[in-house]
Amino acid sequence: MKRAYYFFLMFFLCDLGSCIGRILHVLWDKKQHPEMYSPPYPSWFERVDVSVIISAVVAVVCIAAMIILKILMRRKEKKNGLQEAAGE
Repeated sequence: MKRAYYFFLMFFLCDLGSCIGRILHVLWDKKQHPEMYSPPYPSWFERVDVSVIISAVVAVVCIAAMIILKILMRRKEKKNGLQEAAGE
């Protein structure tokens, strides 16, 4: 279970990093090419909007899985602790 927990933790951190990188890239691109972001085109934050929503959904799923795994790990540890105490 710890492996699955750490897998979701790493997946969450990678997703968070890619989201931040995507936002920074668009901000940098807006600064370098302001004419591309003039009024006839969609604003810069509309380009980021869909990708941020997808990243947020993935992050929420990963956090939910991590919470569930953490609860299961604590229950298992508590159960093992009670069995050891009863065995003594």
